[in-house]
Amino acid sequence: YALADMEAGTLTLAGAGALPPFLVSPDGAVSVPVLQGMPLAAAPQAEYAVRTVPFPPGSALLMMSDGLLEAPGHADGVM
Repeated sequence: YALADMEAGTLTLAGAGALPPFLVSPDGAVSVPVLQGMPLAAAPQAEYAVRTVPFPPGSALLMMSDGLLEAPGHADGVM
């Protein structure tokens, strides 16, 4: 998940087995924060590390799902 605190200029992230997000700073620099965690709901007692990073005005967050790549409908059955 990602939680933006626009007043503080921070973004709090947790990894749950998905692809990592891309953070784009106002100057165009791209970073990929390292997030570790088991896939969501893989284990009832799973713990997820939380990381807070700077997220100043003008920043962008790009999140994606590997499910998009596995979506049916393409000629060979996978997009």
